[in-house]
Amino acid sequence: MIHLLGRGPSASSISPALSLEHVDEGICVKRACDRLAQVAHFHPKALALADEWIHAIRKNPPGIGSIEGLTRAYPLNTPQGLALMRLAESALRTPDSATRGVLLADLLSSVDWRVSANPQGPAKWLAPLLEKAGQIENHLAQGNPNILDQLADPIVQRSVLLGIETLGGHFLYGQQITDAMKQASKASELCSFDMLGEGARTEADANACFQNYKAAAIALQGHTGSVDSTHASPRHHGLSIKLSAICPRFEDSQRASILSTLVDRVTELAQLCLPQNIALTLDAEENDRLILTLEVLEEVALRMGHSRGLGLAVQAYNKRSLAVIDHLVEWAKAVYPGLQIRLVKGAYWDTEIAHAQREGYETYPVFTSKIATDLNYLACAKTMLNARPWIYPMFATHNPTSAAVVLTYARHLSTRALDDFEFQRLHGMGESLWQSLAADEHGQQVTRRVYAPVGPFQHALAYLVRRLLENGANSSFVHAVHDTNILISELNTDPLTHFKNQWNAPDHGLVAPPQLFPDRENSSGLNLNNREAQLWFETQVAAQHQHVAQTPASTKPWTSAELDAAWQGCKTASTEWASTPAAQRAEVLKKWANELQHHKGEILGLLVSEAGKTWKDAINEWREAQDFLFHYAAEGVKLLGAPQALPGPAGELNQLLYKPRGICLCVSPWNFPLAILIGQISACLMGGNGVFAKAAPQTQRLTALAFKLAHAAGVPTPLLVNLGAHTESVQKALAELALDGVFFTGSVATAKTIQTQLLNKPGPITPLVAETGGVNCMIVDSTALTEQACDAIIQSAFGSAGQRCSALRVVYVQKDISHRLKSMVYGAMQLIQSHDLPKLGTDIGPIIDRPAYDHLKQGLAKLQAQGHLLGSTHDLQESSLIFPPCIVEMPFPGDLSTEWFGPILQWVEYKADQFPEVCKAISQSGWGLTLGLQSRLPSRAEAVSHLPVGNVYINRPMTGAVVGSQPFGGRGLSGTGPKAGGFLSLQKTMYEQVISNNLASIGGVPDLY
Repeated sequence: MIHLLGRGPSASSISPALSLEHVDEGICVKRACDRLAQVAHFHPKALALADEWIHAIRKNPPGIGSIEGLTRAYPLNTPQGLALMRLAESALRTPDSATRGVLLADLLSSVDWRVSANPQGPAKWLAPLLEKAGQIENHLAQGNPNILDQLADPIVQRSVLLGIETLGGHFLYGQQITDAMKQASKASELCSFDMLGEGARTEADANACFQNYKAAAIALQGHTGSVDSTHASPRHHGLSIKLSAICPRFEDSQRASILSTLVDRVTELAQLCLPQNIALTLDAEENDRLILTLEVLEEVALRMGHSRGLGLAVQAYNKRSLAVIDHLVEWAKAVYPGLQIRLVKGAYWDTEIAHAQREGYETYPVFTSKIATDLNYLACAKTMLNARPWIYPMFATHNPTSAAVVLTYARHLSTRALDDFEFQRLHGMGESLWQSLAADEHGQQVTRRVYAPVGPFQHALAYLVRRLLENGANSSFVHAVHDTNILISELNTDPLTHFKNQWNAPDHGLVAPPQLFPDRENSSGLNLNNREAQLWFETQVAAQHQHVAQTPASTKPWTSAELDAAWQGCKTASTEWASTPAAQRAEVLKKWANELQHHKGEILGLLVSEAGKTWKDAINEWREAQDFLFHYAAEGVKLLGAPQALPGPAGELNQLLYKPRGICLCVSPWNFPLAILIGQISACLMGGNGVFAKAAPQTQRLTALAFKLAHAAGVPTPLLVNLGAHTESVQKALAELALDGVFFTGSVATAKTIQTQLLNKPGPITPLVAETGGVNCMIVDSTALTEQACDAIIQSAFGSAGQRCSALRVVYVQKDISHRLKSMVYGAMQLIQSHDLPKLGTDIGPIIDRPAYDHLKQGLAKLQAQGHLLGSTHDLQESSLIFPPCIVEMPFPGDLSTEWFGPILQWVEYKADQFPEVCKAISQSGWGLTLGLQSRLPSRAEAVSHLPVGNVYINRPMTGAVVGSQPFGGRGLSGTGPKAGGFLSLQKTMYEQVISNNLASIGGVPDLY
């Protein structure tokens, strides 16, 4: 007996072939081409068959419930398509009529709903409704409505809601499993039922979905369709399940704590399904969950023994899919013959692309073009068909070319009847192709199955949006098939011919993640879902933890004599450094970034063991430090190249130049001991300045390593002076040195103290750039998606143990959804993992030191005196400095006076008509760092953009600003600006010089002759 992945956590138990996600796409394309070489001669016949099918599809316009007509009328890359998706996703789940009315008015008035072509399918009745509604809402929005518009508005809005509900119904097989079973019987369709639901955020949600799955399985018992023992194919209904819906932390980092319970749940469902001839298929999810999904499949199959009907969906757009199928086939032969494999193109392509870019992966885990995915689909299909009867293949596609090639393979690769595989389609899509697939040219029946979503309308519409994105994109066959401007030969393209003798990835317009930014490198990330990376990281943390425990930190302050000697050395070095060409200075910064890459183990280990960072936070900070170096190097070369010409009269040459200030003092905090330190220093160095730097006392070893690597990269030793961590050294520097600039990140109180010292100091005025904290707020209205808001709140308020200046402190939640959202957030809090020495799976590390911990306790007591402690995840852990996440319910408008730097969140409810009051409270607080908004209302997004805050985050977490993408910094009590990682901060390290030269002084103006 063999096991696909083995039993233990060791990376050696995972086949190297399953690590293909970061292999070059061209290599994967060649592998697929090689796999298809022996069946290439079947393709002309298959394409001729697809030609016939496409002609037939074009003769039959889309049905009333088909998506094709909808995406033709409202393409998803148009304002109308985007507005329609927003309506479909949020209108019905918005509980209160007031906010729902604003949503409809916003979206209906925002675009021109007229369609140029003759609408078909659902658009036939939806288009005139949307056009009329848009006209009325436009009149109302412009402030000149007539009495008829005012009377018609509520009627039209209600009609649009009914239209959206009807639209959702077209893609919903039934709201209950009993309804769906009746529909299947009426339509004589074989189904795999998908009980709709979002990924669980709480154990309560996961258990509710699990019970829903169980109820569906029990309902299907005895009603499994037409079971015919003479056929090899399973002629019965099936059930498809989503593992993230029954496991709230379905992540590889949580494997140790979730695997046993998850396997138990899936096994219980399998025991209800398989003995009753009900197929049970594990749906495919994001790439990072693939290995964990395979482990669950293996364990459940081993427990089920000889009970057949267990299956898995595999996504052909995943570069590992061919390797996965190879492994599944070998495993099925040895352990579980009859394994069912559903081959799909893939439903999370946009998510995978964005995730790889954000995380700085080497390559994308998915194919970046449709034609490459189509090729790989055929390679996977051929492998599956050759593996019969060890597996039962299921091919889900709406593409006639893919279907025709698969059917042709099936006819010629085996002498069996066409009953040992099946085709699948999604309910509401591909009906015309479905008719063509009913029987082959010899009259043999082809097994067909409908993937049938079941659930309430509010779930169906979010599901519809995902299907629209998946099947309605401009590159999709579903979108293009009825467009007569597109030739059939363009639709019916053989991907194998396309890639013949050229295996480079196609030109898809996507740059690789390392080249995401046009002017600089994107820092490389580390995928903690990779088992090898996990083991490597654990080793680094252990080594650095031992080193930190054995090495005493130096806290000796500088004497005035030492300070003066360092000053003289820095002054001399800075004169030479200022004359160094900007391009050469930039190369030194880039070399420093490379040094950070080469020493990543040491750095990441120290960030965890010395700074108490979680593994994920450590990676993010290590990357941010590199991003600062790459960013300022690139900006410096652009800014400090040739002098900037300024306008003026004829005969006059005016030029703007930037010159180094001299010597700057950089003071960085403990919560980002590497990134902020390097961000401040790199800007000053790129500006041509010398630097005295003071870092946090809690992370002296990390600071020493950063300086060591800077000098190794070429920063002259006297030019960059490490003041150590003693406050007295900084005070002496401020008092005794003729500083040309001060760059500070920390508390408001300390910033004001430095400001006062600089103002009272004799001599030139010393500029101060201060970045401080804030009582940062998030507004959640009733149009927000609850699960999305929950994720944003958890990450923003409790990530990094709340020890970020950008962290969420006060969340304003519209009363209509407050109870449900609060329950979800509180339930998600219970699943947060904390540890004083963070390890894999740790979500929250310790508070940085005892004084900070005690200060938080005081803050919690103060807030409790004003409000009500909803609860925390566990008791305070004094010895380990673990401070549990807490929520305090506060009366409106909450306490915006004090920033409590830890995982304490104020929860404030507001009524639907109080949104202006919420904005007023935030505006008048004096703080102005970050603000979050969870809403589908364009007017709300516009409103918060006018609030006096530095960074506004809409429908996403409000922490984790990326250098160059989200330059970070605030105003008012939250800082002076300019923003770190922006495009003005480098200029602040220099002064401007203008040279005006009268070229006419020679007696004339040559340019005029």
